[in-house]
Amino acid sequence: MTLLNIALARNGITWAYSACSTAAMTEVFDAYGRNFRITDVLAVEAQIGAITPQMGLLDPSGIQQTAAQFGFKTNWGNSWTLDQVISTANSGKPVIVSFPPDRYAGGHLLVVRGGDSTNVYLADSSLWNHRTLTHGQFLQWWAGYAAVVTPR
Repeated sequence: MTLLNIALARNGITWAYSACSTAAMTEVFDAYGRNFRITDVLAVEAQIGAITPQMGLLDPSGIQQTAAQFGFKTNWGNSWTLDQVISTANSGKPVIVSFPPDRYAGGHLLVVRGGDSTNVYLADSSLWNHRTLTHGQFLQWWAGYAAVVTPR
């Protein structure tokens, strides 16, 4: 048997492990009644240079830049307590939070949907698909920022 020597084309780029910021923003936009797909948000995020397939989100300001392209504003909670994050989410404003690489392998962004005196309720795009974490577990991983993205 003779095999033909045919070059295999690479038509796509793998974003699966670097697009958690994209998934988090899509979840927040859609929580406000928008109906975007992750690919819609990823296209804009990549176009403005806020994300790469190798590194993911390059800087937290990429959230603000991308959100603005979709008609949203970003307020930062850089020194918030967990109670402030939960209170904001419980008031109907989902909160994007960062689990930085020194605390969570590779770093990760996800959305706090709410919480109570024991648990934090999440929307998580990772393979772990965290839906609920105890306050203690959340605080072990969360040492980054909190971003509240709302319609303008």
